[in-house]
Amino acid sequence: MRRIARLRSLALAAVLPVVLCACGGPEGGAADDSAEAVLVTAEVLRENVDILYGLASIERYNPPRASRLFAYAYVALYEGWVRGVPGLETLVGRLNGLDALPEPEAGVAFDWPTVALTAELGVVSLILEGAQPFSLFELETFVERQIEARREAGVGGGVVERSQEYGEALAEALSAWADADRYAERWDLNEYEPGRTEGSWVPTADYGMSIPLNQVTQMVQLFEEDDWREVRESDELRSEWLSDRMLLTARPSTITNPNTALEPGWRHLRPFVLSSVAEVAPPGPYPYATDPESDFYRDAYEVYRVSKELTGFDFATGHYWADLPAQTGTPAGHWLKIAMATVEQNEV
Repeated sequence: MRRIARLRSLALAAVLPVVLCACGGPEGGAADDSAEAVLVTAEVLRENVDILYGLASIERYNPPRASRLFAYAYVALYEGWVRGVPGLETLVGRLNGLDALPEPEAGVAFDWPTVALTAELGVVSLILEGAQPFSLFELETFVERQIEARREAGVGGGVVERSQEYGEALAEALSAWADADRYAERWDLNEYEPGRTEGSWVPTADYGMSIPLNQVTQMVQLFEEDDWREVRESDELRSEWLSDRMLLTARPSTITNPNTALEPGWRHLRPFVLSSVAEVAPPGPYPYATDPESDFYRDAYEVYRVSKELTGFDFATGHYWADLPAQTGTPAGHWLKIAMATVEQNEV
């Protein structure tokens, strides 16, 4: 039963934006369960998702880092709203390490959209600490605009200020919880060393050149080692050297090898719901083999064969799901957009 409860919590955490849309009600602002809930419109949440998606792209977050940003942001948004929507339950005690959060003062009114957005902004500000100065501007502007809309809707100034103070208290507590997930220690905890035996993975694109696109962005085109020698000796960039392996980065930057292991220390971070990542460990890979009759050879050859027969539709599908850092909000952001599209299509 405990495992089922934990899995339910995981499912809830994964669809928080959809839950917030689905559980709205008429506008109101008191603090107890008998109070009227405040409607979370799909339009407002869509803009919120779009802004965070853009943040992950601007900051060139890789998929694990982007997923962490989205997860903590929407836990904060949910916890800021949950006490104003009858039927929803707090995630305190359901997510690992989240043992307590500040409670609102009893008997006084709060404006839950203001609480939620203030909490979200505070948590995102912590996660983006050290980011580019303009990265938070759009989210800050969005929050200010939404709070001003609440005032225009008739929410009193005292209620707004009280709600902002409570949202800030939630943000402080949630930020402390996020800060304890070992994210900052992940490189110190990493003992990963690439294998050196036959069949071990090795980088295949060590070389690249920077092509400025505008004042703030450059493209880094990656080359095979043999092609790179020709590139350096040529006066032109020939089309046969180009491939889909490229990065868009902010200028200036240094060219690094993107084929190094991605966040190998991530497995040491505190999971949100699972006791350990071992609970959902996938089956191990086939053992390396060169025998054409082996499972490994068969599957590897299938990938090779298909790669030689790609159609225009295949390329379009691949680009749609590529979700490269700096080009999109990564797979986590992509799935959030799909969830929001589902909300809008079904008029939740």
